[in-house]
Amino acid sequence: MEHAATLRLSLIRSLTDDEICGFDYQVELKRFFSLIRAAGIRMNAIALTVAGAAIDSGFTGEFVVPLAQPIGPVLGRAACAWLQGRAGRTVRLTIGNVEFNVVAPDDVDALIQRFATRTFIAGDDNT
Repeated sequence: MEHAATLRLSLIRSLTDDEICGFDYQVELKRFFSLIRAAGIRMNAIALTVAGAAIDSGFTGEFVVPLAQPIGPVLGRAACAWLQGRAGRTVRLTIGNVEFNVVAPDDVDALIQRFATRTFIAGDDNT
């Protein structure tokens, strides 16, 4: 079995959200990123560059969080808040070769807390 050292968190916009390169949507993604980083959690953002758009560069909504650090409740709460910001949003959590598409805020927080409190082995039947 492969040990999963990172959590990939993808914020998937709803059909009614602005375009990914839209100013307001980028403000939301940057707010999410800043909140997590301000809590002392190391997290990398996947960036995009779009010539001629309202912005020159921004976030794709994909973030990679190393699990060799305490991620505490902040990550789950921030993901829940983003999810509740607009109907139709999804949070995708990927760890190892296991992927969860989550639309319920309580499920997002519970899964992230589970990853935060124990070592997750991809393919573990107890997940």
